[in-house]
Amino acid sequence: MTDPAILQTAAGGDPAARGAVVAEFAGAGKDDRVAILDGLALHGAGGALPATELLLELVHKHRIAHPAITTLLVDPADIEDAAQLTLIAVLEKIDQFEGRARFQTWVRAIARNEALQLLRRKQRKSEPSGEEVPEEWAFARRLSSVVADEVAVRQALERVPEPYREALVLREFDGLGYDEIAERLGVPVGTVRSRIARARDLLAKQTWSWT
Repeated sequence: MTDPAILQTAAGGDPAARGAVVAEFAGAGKDDRVAILDGLALHGAGGALPATELLLELVHKHRIAHPAITTLLVDPADIEDAAQLTLIAVLEKIDQFEGRARFQTWVRAIARNEALQLLRRKQRKSEPSGEEVPEEWAFARRLSSVVADEVAVRQALERVPEPYREALVLREFDGLGYDEIAERLGVPVGTVRSRIARARDLLAKQTWSWT
């Protein structure tokens, strides 16, 4: 485990100590990684900017926030956007970290929120204007309102088997048209429509009310 003195020196901006922490983190086990992240976060919360910068470097390089993001998003570009937004949010909120929870838990909660916000923004942008809303967008609205957190999103989608889930995600969350989905999946448009219809049916039969 990293010597607290070295961690503190790194948090103060010493290049040699910073390099030592980066190298140790790369080869450290789970518990040691947790300790390093927690230590840097506490230094960052105390106002040590070099500690926060090093913390963000480790989060980015080792994809610490990605497990929370990828439970909600499937498009690589969206995942990367959410990851970058998470780094910005950590930088802005690090002074709120009190050490009551592990930093890893704290940052993944932030990442889940950023991913959800991105998902909702995309949904709003893709939704057609006008008073009449197509049936598939009405479904998306119900899904968004009922599935309000990442746990529910993951559970709902995990209950839909492939290939139905993939088609549903591309349609409802990525906002692709049926022709675009057919081209991406390499199947006829009719197959895409049937898969999406089947996915909606499977979700509708779950325990939630879709009214």
